[in-house]
Amino acid sequence: MKIPTGLVNLVIKSLSESMNVTTMQSLARMYLHNYDLYRKTGFPESIAIPGRDAARQIVMDINQGGYLIHFINTLYDVQNNGLMGKKYSISHIREIVNGVIDLGYIFDNQNKLFVEDPRIHRTKNWGILLDGADYLFTFLRLDIVGNTQLVKKYEKDLVKSVYADIRQLFETGVNKFNGRIWSWEGDGGLAAFFFSNTNLSATLTGLQFINEIFLYNTLECKLEEPVELRLAVHTGSCEYKENQEELLNSEIIRKTMAIESDYTKPNSLTVSNVVYITLGKELGSIFQPVSGSRGGGCFNYELRWEK
Repeated sequence: MKIPTGLVNLVIKSLSESMNVTTMQSLARMYLHNYDLYRKTGFPESIAIPGRDAARQIVMDINQGGYLIHFINTLYDVQNNGLMGKKYSISHIREIVNGVIDLGYIFDNQNKLFVEDPRIHRTKNWGILLDGADYLFTFLRLDIVGNTQLVKKYEKDLVKSVYADIRQLFETGVNKFNGRIWSWEGDGGLAAFFFSNTNLSATLTGLQFINEIFLYNTLECKLEEPVELRLAVHTGSCEYKENQEELLNSEIIRKTMAIESDYTKPNSLTVSNVVYITLGKELGSIFQPVSGSRGGGCFNYELRWEK
């Protein structure tokens, strides 16, 4: 995202007024490793770099690297919590925050981060994730059962229309919990959740979808038979990559897909043990252990008629 010149200049002014050059360089090194301000500015090491020149160089390099929103987030944190035990008053911080909001961001109070406002933008990295950095995600995998048979049995346009309905239902549910669809192959997809209680968000999305697909099959499905689905939820660390192929090759994503394919019955949702233990007693009570599942066990939910 291109940052307006006015906001860049305001951050430069704020930095130069709020801290010394040594502290500025320490902040820069959070994003630009081994950052050498003398080499960047061309000043000889025998001369102290003026604060305004240092601030300008740092902010310009941070912005060029694509980290300015993250850097502003750091300044906001320093304003509220200090740095290495020392309190700082960051000048113009309210104006800077308003400038970020004007770009289409909101502040996530739980995670203390600026993220894109989903009413304005919806990108797969929430406007904040850094390429090559590791983050903790929860993933929700969806697969349409018997895709090959359905494609052979029904006209192409009819199947395409039904699959479009399914994607719309899935996307609506994912968006409700500020998740992002990372892939969609036509007969299934993968959604990622990053903010707030990700395990709960992904699980509730899956549960809601199980119920909605039942209603869809009962009232709206254009096929002569109900569409069957499998869903799975798993969580873990994943290196975020802008390259789609590299991103989806993560071990934790492969594990999520394996839980869906190996341990999930049609029309049900399976969660891994690491997800299950975070759901709480009341929600966890609707899941049943999956016999034969490895890795600490999986737990499954399916619609059942009350006796």
